[in-house]
Amino acid sequence: MAIYLSYSKFDREILLIKPGITDYASILFRNENKLLALQSDPEQHYIETVVPVKIRLNKKYANNKTLKNYFIIIIITIVSVFK
Repeated sequence: MAIYLSYSKFDREILLIKPGITDYASILFRNENKLLALQSDPEQHYIETVVPVKIRLNKKYANNKTLKNYFIIIIITIVSVFK
């Protein structure tokens, strides 16, 4: 049985932000497949746990959208890839 996400009006607005190369959620959930594989119900875990965190991180980025912050995110991404 498929479980569908329901977004609030503000959450849907976050989905309209033009994506960049990387973001906070990409850094935090870079091993998302492994995380979900450990769950007894990956879809439920994704909907109840992962999506709210991703939305919160996207809101953080949207509220602090500067060129400096964008480059900081890129640097953190590079460091996390080589970690």
